Amino acid sequence: MAAVDTTAANTAFAKVARVGLGNVELADVRAAALMVWYGQEDPTFDAVRGPHLDEAVALVERLSYYNVVPLARKKALKRLVQKLRTVVRPADKGTSFERNFQKYIAELQPLQSRDFEATMRS
Repeated sequence: MAAVDTTAANTAFAKVARVGLGNVELADVRAAALMVWYGQEDPTFDAVRGPHLDEAVALVERLSYYNVVPLARKKALKRLVQKLRTVVRPADKGTSFERNFQKYIAELQPLQSRDFEATMRS
């Protein structure tokens, strides 16, 4: 089983909070996606701060929608997002967040293939 780098993923969420989803590298979004899709731990937002914290929370939420995420994990991530939303306003997903997220989708799709998933779950 391939390991999920939770440190890289949590660093990626912190980076999104600082600079916004549109200003991070594919490697950051990839690390975040792997944690949400295949990780066992929840993202850690305890020390995450920044003007784009709403986008970091929205990224967890958006990634959790994918079918590759097991139902129990989806529920846990939904609870995390709901908890965070008590202190963070939702990102404006209708405009810049979604447009920025779309830039990464083509590169993230191979990470959801059955072959790739097998390497992460076996």
